[in-house]
Amino acid sequence: MIKNLAKNNSGDTIIEVLISLVIVAFIITGAYVTSHDSLSNIVAARERIQALGIAQSQVEDLRAESKQLTSIAYTSPTGFCFTPSGTMLTITVFTAASCTINNGYITKIVDQGPTDTTASDHITTDTFIITVNWQSVSKNSTGVGAQLSLFYRVTPG
Repeated sequence: MIKNLAKNNSGDTIIEVLISLVIVAFIITGAYVTSHDSLSNIVAARERIQALGIAQSQVEDLRAESKQLTSIAYTSPTGFCFTPSGTMLTITVFTAASCTINNGYITKIVDQGPTDTTASDHITTDTFIITVNWQSVSKNSTGVGAQLSLFYRVTPG
């Protein structure tokens, strides 16, 4: 009878089943981590693309404004921005609500002052820094503000 029990003992032991469950759990965990990181990168790229679009619209408004002026002189130390309708808004005290454009993206343009680009022609340009700030929801900066800055030179007139 003992010989018969030994011959019929061909099933998996509990140890073998547990080991296979651990291996499957590692594989599933690795797949989850990889897909979560990919999704976080996609969200971060989407946020950055939207911020770049907002900064480019600020540049277009700045370019349109500079064509109407013979000299660009924005003296507000806290900067200015353009509303979605293209109206220039001077910031006296910078707060988050002063230049919130879209979905919590905050823009600010600061004039870095005139620069003489060619000494022979004495063409003066103004260099502006267009900054867009937003609260990132991506994994890399959860709850931390993200920022995009563009430097733009404008020749008046």
